[in-house]
Amino acid sequence: MPLNILIIDDDPHLLRLMTLILKQGKHKVRTATNVPDAWKLLNEETPDIICCDLMMPDVNGLDFLLQRQKHPTIANVPVIVISGIGEKSWFEEAERLGAFSCLSKPFSAHKLMSEIDAAMMTVPKQVTSTTAVSLSA
Repeated sequence: MPLNILIIDDDPHLLRLMTLILKQGKHKVRTATNVPDAWKLLNEETPDIICCDLMMPDVNGLDFLLQRQKHPTIANVPVIVISGIGEKSWFEEAERLGAFSCLSKPFSAHKLMSEIDAAMMTVPKQVTSTTAVSLSA
């Protein structure tokens, strides 16, 4: 099942690479190079999964995870945190703040897709308005 995935990362090369990988899996991908731009996209459409870098200028991935908790429409969207820091304490903090999983850069296409597949299992099945009407009829 194709997913709607938002990638937030300040590295344009990684954004392109991840987009190519995910589109090969037939997923719809939107990208943002910073958290404020990501919020603009999130106000337009709620993704099924978010991939978010930890280290970004101005607002980092941990700050995003904190902000996300205050927004009911995305509070339960799985977030896969990606980072080149490799600091275990940052990943532990990200998981404490609700990240689904953490990937250390560099990572393989296979590892990214495995994490997306695992996160997909946590995404509740969407009930369309047509289904809701037919169920209540």
